[in-house]
Parts: sequence; structure tokens; C-alpha cells
Amino acid sequence: MENDNKSYGEIFKTIRLSKGRDEKKACTGVCSRSTLRCFEVGGNVIKFHTFIKLLKNIDVLAEEYFDAFKNCTASSTDNKFPSSYPLTMKM
Repeated sequence: MENDNKSYGEIFKTIRLSKGRDEKKACTGVCSRSTLRCFEVGGNVIKFHTFIKLLKNIDVLAEEYFDAFKNCTASSTDNKFPSSYPLTMKM
């Protein structure tokens, strides 16, 4: 599956739709529908905790999402996240 150009939001949308979840269900209590739409087309970066809440709303574990992301980017030579990976963790 070659989807190197897909954004994190586009992959989220693909998973959301495959689970049969609508925008309203996905963003309830987390963000506006317009924020979700913008994220899903790669138009903005959201905070990590917001992203996790969105995943929870569509009943997807973070591990499931990142496995799907990894599969979508498997054609890259080193299988690492791209340098533009927007989600960072500080310890």
C-alpha cells in the first residue's frame, strides 16, 4: 500500500470511516467539526492529547492507529516516521 503522501489526519479519516464513525461522533467533547475536517485533510496539526481523545471517540487505540500509519508509510526506505512528524513527547 503506497500512501507516503497521506497526512496523519488523512489516515485518521480513513480509519474513522472504516469504523463507520461520523464526524460528530469523532469530535464530540474534543474539538469543533471544522477543526476535525481541517486535520483530516492535512490542513493543521493538533495537540497530542487532542489526537488521543479523537482516537478514543472512534474506538481506536493509539497502537492501532500507529500500526496503520506504519503500514501506509511502509514503502519508505527506513520505515521511520518522517522528519515532519508533529507529535512529540517531552519527559
